Formats: sequence, structure tokens, C-alpha cells
Amino acid sequence: MNQLENTPFLPVTLEDEHYLSFMCRWAVLSGATNMARGIYSLIGKRPTYITELMQPRFLSKLANSLPAFVDKKQFCHAHTQEKYAATLELGDSQSDSVFPVAEAINSGFSVKHLRWCTGCAREDIASFGAAYWRNSHQDPRLVRCQKHGVSLLSTCHMCKRKKAYVNQLSQPKANAECQYCSAPLDNKVVRDLTPFQRWLEQLHHLANHGVQFNRHTLIPRIDHVVELYQEEIKLKPRKSWVMPDQIFINAFNSTRACDHFSFGEIPYAGLSSYSALKLGSLLNPDVQQSPVIYALLAWVFLSKEERDARFGFFSGGQAVQVQL
Repeated sequence: MNQLENTPFLPVTLEDEHYLSFMCRWAVLSGATNMARGIYSLIGKRPTYITELMQPRFLSKLANSLPAFVDKKQFCHAHTQEKYAATLELGDSQSDSVFPVAEAINSGFSVKHLRWCTGCAREDIASFGAAYWRNSHQDPRLVRCQKHGVSLLSTCHMCKRKKAYVNQLSQPKANAECQYCSAPLDNKVVRDLTPFQRWLEQLHHLANHGVQFNRHTLIPRIDHVVELYQEEIKLKPRKSWVMPDQIFINAFNSTRACDHFSFGEIPYAGLSSYSALKLGSLLNPDVQQSPVIYALLAWVFLSKEERDARFGFFSGGQAVQVQL
């Protein structure tokens, strides 16, 4: 078996390709029988489980073990999600080392097993002759492929494998089968989303493109809108008053924002009761709330134009951030 560090070439970088997909293809090209052996030849350690490969400490060790002709900083940015890259201290030159600044990814933004989309896999087979894993599919805040609208599949979905072994890992298949037990996977389209849920999904994709909103400017703005509304309703008959708190709770129910907490599709902290939806506590600048809550606040109290300005939007296929 050839050593990866002695391989005189690298695979062509594919768009939105996860670093483990890149390593898997590189291992195959170098003559390794599986990715586990290929990684062992590079870093001197034989990993057992996929979860070991999804942590900052492994990513930093991997980056520091890359051949000298590989730009470590470019590799990390090209093949990792923003959340993962943020856990690393990247040097400005190829000779600088990469250090982990966190022991593990926050549980709300990590996945235990690689996920993929059968639609993307089939297109990859047609275009490249092989499928590959994408960075954007590994964001656990997302439950479906942005392009095809189908649920993202996991390698251990049917066999309920809690720990996936690296030496059994192969490239994503173009058909819906578990890579371990070969059982057929049910790949139904995710149920219809409400307009708010579709917008929330877009926000997650914007975050993957580096667009982040500023909660410190959002909170005072929502406060101001709520105060203006409270002044306006005082001019109406008291029986017709609908207080901002009630408007927000109604929106929480009608937009199905509760799905992201109640059913665990999106791994954010749950809400214990409706009392947790009091605007007074949610708009406390000293307490950081769930991003779902901030998105819902903006959805209820801001115009679409201002939401786009504050949270970003896609234009011509590019993520756009408006500075406020």
C-alpha cells in the first residue's frame, strides 16, 4: 500500500466536499484498501469510529499531517463547515500548525454519522463516476437536501448502528441502501414546510455560507417595534386588544416552529412551556436564546425587506449580507 504522504498527487477538489470524502478518495487513489488504513498511513493512528473523525482534535491532527505541498488553511476552509473551521486556529502560511481551540463541536452542531442525499449521489455518478459527501449535508440543523428536497440519509439509519466503524466506510451509494447492512432506505420527501420553516431552512444554508445575523442589533429593534405596536393598540377599543405576547404565541403555533423543539428535528434546547415565550425574557440582551426564537421574533415583528437585510438572503446564487 502506498503512503498518502508519498502520493505525488491529490484528488481534484469537488464543490462542497467534506474532508472525510476527500480523504476517502485520496486513500483509494493511493492504493489503500479502505479509508481507515489510508488515514493510518498519514497520521500514524488507526481510528475506529466515524465519530472520532468528526472532532476538532482529529481535524487539526489531520491538517498538520498533510504533505508540505498542501495549504492547510485552504484545505480546512474548502472541506469543513464553518462551525468546524471555527474550532481551529489556522496559520497564515503553509508551515504554520493548526491547533484545536475546542475539544469538541457543540452538540447542537455536530453529527454522529455522515449524511447524504440520493438525488445528489445519482447526479454525482452521472457527472464524476462516483458520489461524495457534502459539507452542507452534515449540518444537523437541516433535515432535507436544499437542492432536491428529500430527507438526508445516514449510513446507520436502518440497522440502528450507534457507532459506525471507519474500516467499513465506503463512498456514498447512488441508490438508497444502508452502507453497512444494505437494507433499503426509505427516502420520502420531507413533509411540507410552513413559510417560516422554509425561511428558517434558508437561514441555516446562509450560515453555511458565512452569513450571520447580529442579535445585539436585532433585540433593540424588536423592542422598538413592540413598543410602537403597544401604543397603537391603546387607540383601539380594549376588547379588540391583542397583546404582542399573544401574537407571538399564536405565531409559534401557526408556523410550526414548535416542531423544531418538540420532535428533535433540529437539535436546539427545548422549551418547557408557553411561559418561556414571554417577550420580556426573550428580549433580554444578557441571555442568548435559540436561533429559532430570534428567527421567529423577526418573522412576526419585522417586514420581509428588513428580515432579508438583517439575516441575509440569496441573490443570483450568492449569499448576500447587508450591514446594518
